[in-house]
Amino acid sequence: MKKQLILIFFFVLFCYIVSDTIEAKAGEKNSLFEYETKSLGNGTCRITEIRIKKDKGISMLRVPNTINGEIVVSIGPGMIDEKNEDRILQNVFLLSTYADHGNPYKYQKDWHYKLRSWYYKPSHDQQKIRAMKIKKIILPDCITEIKEDCFAMLKGLKKIKLPKNLTVIGHNSFAGTPNLKTIHLRANVKDGVINMAKTGFPWKSFTISSQNPYYKMKKGCILSKNGRIFYSPAKIKDIRIPDSVTTIEQRTFYNCTIKSLYLGARVKKVKTNALCTKNRCHITLSPLNPYLAKSVQCIYYKKNKEIIAGIPKKRILKISNRIKVINNDGFSIVGMTPPLRKLYIPKSVKKLPPNWNTLLHWGNTGCKIYYKNKLLS
Repeated sequence: MKKQLILIFFFVLFCYIVSDTIEAKAGEKNSLFEYETKSLGNGTCRITEIRIKKDKGISMLRVPNTINGEIVVSIGPGMIDEKNEDRILQNVFLLSTYADHGNPYKYQKDWHYKLRSWYYKPSHDQQKIRAMKIKKIILPDCITEIKEDCFAMLKGLKKIKLPKNLTVIGHNSFAGTPNLKTIHLRANVKDGVINMAKTGFPWKSFTISSQNPYYKMKKGCILSKNGRIFYSPAKIKDIRIPDSVTTIEQRTFYNCTIKSLYLGARVKKVKTNALCTKNRCHITLSPLNPYLAKSVQCIYYKKNKEIIAGIPKKRILKISNRIKVINNDGFSIVGMTPPLRKLYIPKSVKKLPPNWNTLLHWGNTGCKIYYKNKLLS
C-alpha cells in the first residue's frame, strides 16, 4: 500500500510537471498565454508582455478584461526610440527588430521545455515561432490605449478586433503585418491614427466608424471630419485630393509609391515633406487653384514664390527661375528613390537658408548642390 501511494504521488507529480496547464504569474489557470502587467493605480493595469506557453492551439489570442483583479486599460511594452521614430523596438511578445522575423525558425527544445519546470519560459526563438502562429486577436472594450509597436511584426495576423473605448494607438502598432486583412477604427479613436496609417497601408481594408468625430474616409483616404485636412492616402496609385481640402498634412505621402496626384482647387497649405514620395509621379493642379502653381520641375506658392516640391528627372533637379524662397524646412522631393545626383538652385533665390546642406533629404548620398552655377562645398 505504501509503495502504491508513493507511485501515485510520483505519477501525479510527473503529470503536473509535463502538463501545459501551469498557472501564469499574471494570467489565468489553463490559459495558453501568460501575462506580465504593470499596475497603473485605481485598480487598472497595462499588459507589458505576453508569453506563449504552447506550440499548438494558439491561433487566437483573447486578451482578458482583468488580470489579478485589475482592469486592463492599456497593452504594449511602451518603448520608443526618440532618436529614430520609424524604428520598431519591441512588440508585446518582446520580439525586436522587424528584419529579425522574416525567416522561419528551427529550434531544439531545450531542457526547460522538456521538463516543463516551474521556471519555464519559452526561449526567444520558440517565442518567435509561436507569435507568428497567431491569426486573430480580440481585445476587451476596457482597453483605451495600444502602445508603440504593440502588435508589430506579427506576420501571421489576419484579423484584430479593436476595443470600443480605444482612444490612443501608438506609433508602428501594426507595422509589418502584411496579412492583416482589415482595420476598423471605432468612434473614440483620436491619437495615433495618422502614424498608424503611414506605416504603408498594408491592409486590404481600412475603415473608420461614421460616428468618429475626428476623422472620416473618402475614396479610401483619411480626411479630417470636416474634409479640410488630408492626412493619408489609402493603398491606391492614382490619388485625387478632394476640392474640400485646404491643407495637406506633414509627411502625407512620405515613401508612398503612387502614379499620379491631383491637387484640388482649395489646397493652399502643403506642410513639410508632405509630397516626399518614394517614386517619381505625375502631379497636376486644379486650374481653379489660386494658391499653387507648377513649373516643369517645381510646385510653389504663387504669392511669395516659395518652393513646395521638386520633381527630379534622371536624378537631377533644376529649380525654376520663378522660385525666390527656400524656407528653413526645405521642400519635398517627388521621387526620393533613387536619390538625387545634382541639384541646381537659381540666382532668383536671393538667400539660402542657414541649414541648406542638411535640410535636403538625401543625407550622405553624394548629391552635388549648385547655387548660381557654382558648386557648394
